[in-house]
Amino acid sequence: MGQGHSANEPDTYVWSAIKYHNDERQKISRKTGIPRLPLKFSPDLARGAEQWAQHLLKTNSFKHSNADGEYGENLWMGSGRQLRGPADIQKMIADAHSSWIEEGHRPGENTHYSQMIWPYTTELGIAHAYRDGTAVVVARYSPPGNILVVCPLKGYHISSM
Repeated sequence: MGQGHSANEPDTYVWSAIKYHNDERQKISRKTGIPRLPLKFSPDLARGAEQWAQHLLKTNSFKHSNADGEYGENLWMGSGRQLRGPADIQKMIADAHSSWIEEGHRPGENTHYSQMIWPYTTELGIAHAYRDGTAVVVARYSPPGNILVVCPLKGYHISSM
C-alpha cells in the first residue's frame, strides 16, 4: 500500500487544507453576505477518504466513490512526485477556485470549488496517499453540496432567483 497518514491524527497537510478551505469560505461569506460556518475536521470522513485514496492507488484508477448523497467528494491526482507540503494542497484548491471564477459561475453549475464553499457544509475529511510516484488527495464533505437546485454563492434555491 502507499504511504499516507492516519485519519485519526491529521497531519500538517490536512490542517493546512482545512484552514485554506475555511479562508475561502470566509472570503465568499464577506463577498456575498451569506455566512458559512468554518468546516470542522471529521475523523469518519477522513477514514473513508483515506480508504478511497488507497483504493484509487491500488487499482490505478481515478473516479469518484459511490456516495449516494451521503457526502460530497473532491479528488485530485498528480504524478511524478509526492506532495511536498501544504502549499501543494493549497495550489490544488486555488486551481479549482480560479477555473470556477474564470468560467463564471452559472446557476446549476457546480464544481470542486462550489463544494468547498457550499453554505450548508460543516464537516471535512481529507486524506492524501502516495504510491509509485503518484499522489492522490480525496476530500469528503458533509452535508454534501453541489445540489443542482441551490446556488452555492447565495445558499437559496435557484427557482427563487
